[in-house]
This record gives sequence, structure tokens and C-alpha cells, in this order.
Amino acid sequence: MRGNLEKGLASLRRNSLLFLLVAGLSLLNCMKRQAVAPKPEKPEEFHLPPLPFTWSPKEISIRVGLGEFDELYLFLEDTFFIYEGDNLKFQGTQSPLKVTIIRSKPAQYNYYVSYGDFESMSEALDKAREVSDFGRKARVMEIGKTFRTKKGDISSTSYLVYQGPYPSQSEALSNSTTLRKTIFKEVKVKPSGTLKLSFGDKTFETNSILRIVSKSPMKVMNFQKKDHYSGGKSQKPFNTSGILEVRPSNNGKLLLVNELPLETYIEGVLKGEVPLSFPQEALKAQAVAARTNALSSLNKKLSIYSEPYDVTADIFTQNFEGFNDSPYLKSIVEATKGEILTYDGKIITIFYFSSCGGALASSQEIFGKNLPYYTSRTDNPGRSVYNSLFSESSVRNFIDNPAQASCGNSGNRYFRWERTTNAYQLSEIVRKKLGKDIGLVRNLKITKRGPSGRAQVLYIEGERGSVFVEGDFEIRRVLDANMLPSSLIYINSAGDSFIIRGAGFGHGVGMCQFGAAGMATKGKNYKEILNFYYPGTKIEKIY
Repeated sequence: MRGNLEKGLASLRRNSLLFLLVAGLSLLNCMKRQAVAPKPEKPEEFHLPPLPFTWSPKEISIRVGLGEFDELYLFLEDTFFIYEGDNLKFQGTQSPLKVTIIRSKPAQYNYYVSYGDFESMSEALDKAREVSDFGRKARVMEIGKTFRTKKGDISSTSYLVYQGPYPSQSEALSNSTTLRKTIFKEVKVKPSGTLKLSFGDKTFETNSILRIVSKSPMKVMNFQKKDHYSGGKSQKPFNTSGILEVRPSNNGKLLLVNELPLETYIEGVLKGEVPLSFPQEALKAQAVAARTNALSSLNKKLSIYSEPYDVTADIFTQNFEGFNDSPYLKSIVEATKGEILTYDGKIITIFYFSSCGGALASSQEIFGKNLPYYTSRTDNPGRSVYNSLFSESSVRNFIDNPAQASCGNSGNRYFRWERTTNAYQLSEIVRKKLGKDIGLVRNLKITKRGPSGRAQVLYIEGERGSVFVEGDFEIRRVLDANMLPSSLIYINSAGDSFIIRGAGFGHGVGMCQFGAAGMATKGKNYKEILNFYYPGTKIEKIY
């Protein structure tokens, strides 16, 4: 009798432990489900009827935001079709078109605080817990896309840690933590407006999206592109192929979106990112980097910023120059068709820039993302030893006495550079860009540097106050009316003037474009170039 009782109690204890274990796992899964937001809605799909000059539905396409306009002037040299929504409305040939918007209403937004996006769910949940320690509720959203390839699935997904929504940007900031963060916004009420189309003797109004396709490249006559470094704007006709989509922008203007095949887009990026005179192997490396960047960007701007496109046409994604009529550039893209860079089976988060000045930066140093294929090191494949440039004296010596580097060739005018500004100009820049009136600037001091020598914290002392500026991008913005080429700098004062000496052009993470050209000149092929700038990654052909 006693033995049976003991067996019964033991069985009850085992069952109780099993119950607690199952209950605990269920609770953990429930907590994860609450922390992870559902995937955002997909963009609306538009399918052209079969036309002899459109691309195969099997080809990957990409949507490029070409900008906002008060009014649009297009010229179509060949047979064209205009769709109202999905319905064919007009057909013509050789005609100028004008599009304006009337009765427009801008979008209304919800605002969110982002604490970064991470490669894995576990990293994102760790960051969300860190945010929660400040008494703020953080959530995780999966963004990106998974591609089916002949080698299996390859993913560009990452995990965004965020909090919100809030009705305004100021409220989002006031409710955020002291952790590194950015603000993004989601459309709460979509923009609206009536599009007015005029061509020939026809005038047509619609509240739907207009889509235009043509047998030959379409020309945007009043296309503008801003130079974010000089502050100037260039206006010249912009030729492109594929589909041109016109719709109300979130700001109540006209938004022009170009949808086209991915490989055609890469040709246009090659035109805009590097000189055609670069060695062939450097151009191939750029093509692979640009394709990787494009695929890793699909759907993310829609997910985070509620913008109906994947990439912009400027330096904030990659510089797209439209239709390519060079057979040489077409052959470069064709030679690398379908090739991308992956790490552990995922498309990498890719960065590249113009010139590093001889010192490559880590992703942690510049973007706060710890990616193993981006480390601080010298831009010289033959030199394995690298002495970190944390100190002021080491940076001054590095800039004034440059060592041999792949990007140190005669065509690189930003390998070393100099700017002069004065206290009055800086005071006005601080007031405009930071919203703080600190009076006449008396002193500038870099108080923290990363291992590549780039400034991470800048102290600005004025007559009526002082301010600390953090981060590569913000420091470059506040030391120039537009933007400094690089944050790898040192500063000398001379009376009311400040002389800034610097090295390189760009953030310094990933592939140095002039360095790639230098390596190619010395006989390195594009795979060797990519393996140097993205160590540990694989070049994979996914189609």
C-alpha cells in the first residue's frame, strides 16, 4: 500500500513538472508574439498586359522614387500607353505630357522611435529588453523579403526595434530613452489629390494612379537632383525605361516612381556611382555591390516610412542615373548577372562609399551595427598590421603623412582635403541645423574618435553656451554649410577661423570605390576586390 502511494506521488510530481514546463514555454511564446508586430501590408500590385517591350514576369523588379514635383513635364518619343489604375486609357506616339495635381491633401502620420534593425530575432529581443529597462514598451517588426533561388531560400529580412505610435515627432522624442535612436513615420491617412493630365488636345483628370509605359526611354524634362555636399541642384532631362508611375506624394505634391527590371536598374546605378573610366574589374565589383544593396532594400522603405518605393535615386540609397545606352556598361552588368554577397545564408547589409583616405571604418563605429564583415583596418591588402587611430596625435600624423593605400591614386582629389570656415558661419550653422543659439563659436574639440580615427563626438563652445554633437553624419553636417566629405579630420584654429584637414570622402564602411579601382589597376579581379572589402562573405549567383 505504501509503495503504491509513493509511486502515485512520484507520478504526480512528474506530471506537475511537465505541466509547468509546457505552461512556461507557452507563456514565453505568448510574450514573443506580443513583442513581434505583424508584417506590414504589401504594396499594391500592377500587372501590365503582354506588350513586346516589357520585361518577363519572372524577372525581379525594383521601384525607384525619382522625387516630388509641383508639376511634371514628360516627353515620349515613341509609342506609349497611359493607364488609369489598371485600365488602359490612352495610346499615342511622340508627345509631350504635362501632369499637375489639384485639390491635394498631404498624408497624416503616426510617429515612431526606432532603436535600430538587427540581423537576428534574438539580437532584436535583447535590444527590446534593454529599452524596456528604461520603462518604455518596445516592439519588434520583421522587414525585408525572402527570395526563392535555385540554391534555396535567401533572405534579406532584419528585425526593427521600435516604440510608438505617437501623434507628433516631438512627443515621440520626449517618450524615448537615452539610447541611440531615429524617428520614422507611418501614414495614418493616405495622401489624396486629383491628377490632371494634358497632352496634345486632350485633358484628363483622375483620382487614380497614372502609369505610363513606352517603347523607347521616357524623358522627364524637369528632373532635378540635389548635390548634398555642395548644396547645389542640377536640372537636366532624365531618361528612363520601364513603368513611370505618377501619384500624390505624402507631402501633397506629385510623386514620380520608376518601376523597372533589377538588372536594368543596376546599369543606371553603375552610370551614377563610378566613372566609366574605372578598370573593368572595379566596375564589376560595383555591380555586385549595387545589386546586393538593391535586393536588401526591397519593401523596407514601405515598411518603415510608408513610401511606395524600394530605393531613392540619390546618395541616400545609391545614385541612379536612369537609362543606360552604353553597351560596355551593359556587358559589365551581364558578366555579373544575379551575383550578390551573402553571409550565413543571408543577403548582407551592404555599404560602400567613394574614398576612405586609407583607413576603413567598422559598422559599429559609424552605424552602431556590429556586423562581422566590417572592421576598422587599413585600405591596403598587402598590409595586415593596423594601428587604431583613437588619439588626436595619431590622426594628425595619419592625415599629414599618408601611408600607401589602394585609394591613394592621382585621380582621387579627396584622398586629402582642406576646408576653412569662421566662427560666424559656424554659429549660424549650429542655429539652423541644431536649433540652438550658442553665440559666436569660440572653440571646437573632437572629444571621442573611433578606431579608424573618425570623429564620434564633437564639442562646440560658444559665447552663450555649448553643445555636444554625436555621430559621423551629424558632425559632418554641423561643420559645413552643406556637408563635410568625411569625419576623418583634425581641426586647427586661427583667430576667428577654423581650418579643417581631412582624409577621404564618405562614411568609410565597406568598399572604397577608389580603392577598388586601385586594386584592379594592380591586377586584382572583382571577386578578390569584394573578398577584401567584405571579408567572410560569399559571392553567390541566385539567378
